[in-house]
Parts: sequence; structure tokens; C-alpha cells
Amino acid sequence: MTTAQRRVDVGQRRTRRSLLELGEALRDARISADLSQDAVAAAALLSRSQVSRLERARIPNASVAELTRVGSVLGLRFAVRYFPEGPPMRDAGHARLLARLQEQLGPGLRLRTEVPVIGSGDARAWDAEVRDRSSRCGVEAETRLHDVQAMDRRIALKMVDGRQDRVILLVRRSRSNREALRSCRVLLRDRFPLDSRAILDDLRAGRIPPASGILVL
Repeated sequence: MTTAQRRVDVGQRRTRRSLLELGEALRDARISADLSQDAVAAAALLSRSQVSRLERARIPNASVAELTRVGSVLGLRFAVRYFPEGPPMRDAGHARLLARLQEQLGPGLRLRTEVPVIGSGDARAWDAEVRDRSSRCGVEAETRLHDVQAMDRRIALKMVDGRQDRVILLVRRSRSNREALRSCRVLLRDRFPLDSRAILDDLRAGRIPPASGILVL
């Protein structure tokens, strides 16, 4: 089974569990309010059958609109939010970018991929980590820069939570990525003071860079 298939299976199990919990909450609230399914359905602009199936988690593709309307009728606010729990599924381009980094490592350095953020208490991970005998440096690999400010905040939080003082922002060489970096270089300068030349000089010599930086490969 591939990594993608395993993640889909996990997502399906969580969907089922979430629908069961939501259905139980709706049913408990309706009974506590002494309301019939007919009354709730009429107020929520649904059929009684739909309300019944929502309570029993029998609508696997229940919409946010349906859940929100029924919840509102029963005095419940339906909220949806994602929580980080691990690295996203990556494509072949991401793997090739990390492979190019591997080729730049000199004697004594090794590269590990998907390394947990130590001490964070959750399932977040660095895309990779460069290590020698006594020190380490996190690596965040980006094949396409989109929201640079959001990326910067995400890395900063991982550095704090993981007590990581050095990170290499590894970026695929492309015109759009270079333009994105050029437009945000002032914003990123304090957190990533080293440029590609300085980082490559250290890595090829078998040294962990002394500070964070941006490496375009």
C-alpha cells in the first residue's frame, strides 16, 4: 500500500468517526430541547429523513451547509478547522529537490528526511535534517513558493517549538521562485541571513552552516 493510499484510509476513518460524533451531538441537543425530527427538519429546510440520517451518520457526504443549519436550529455552532499533524504528501519534484541537496553534502554530513519536530508535542516534521556528529540543521523544501509570509511564520513556529536554531530553506530553482524570493528578501533577511553560496561552501566542506539561510538548487 502506498503512502497516499494509507493517508486516504486514515482520512476515511476519521470522517466516519467525526460524523458519528456530530450525529450524537445533534441527537442529544434535539432530545434535550424536546424537539421532534420533523420540527428540526422544517426549521432547517431539510426533510425528516435527512435529519434522521445525519443523527445516525448515514450521510457520508453531508455538507457543511446542512450541518450548520441543523446545528443552528438546536443552538449549536458548527465550526471546521484543520490542525497540523504531520508533513503533507509530497510529489516527485520535492523528492528530486532533496536528492539534489544530498549530492551537495561533504564528508561527515548525512541527510534524514521527515524528521519529527523534537519537543513540539505534535506530529509536525522537518522535510529533512542535515546532521554531523554533534549538531543538526532543519531543512524545509519548497518546490513552488506561494505565500512566503505564511511559510516564514510556519518555519518560525517550528523553530521555536522544536528548539531549532538553524534551518535551511531549500527552494527549487525557477524564475517564479526567484522573483518571489527577491520581492520578500528584506522580510526574510533576519531569519535567513545566509545565501546559497555561503551554504554550499559549508555543506560541500562537510560543515553545518553556522546560521539559517536560503539555498536555491
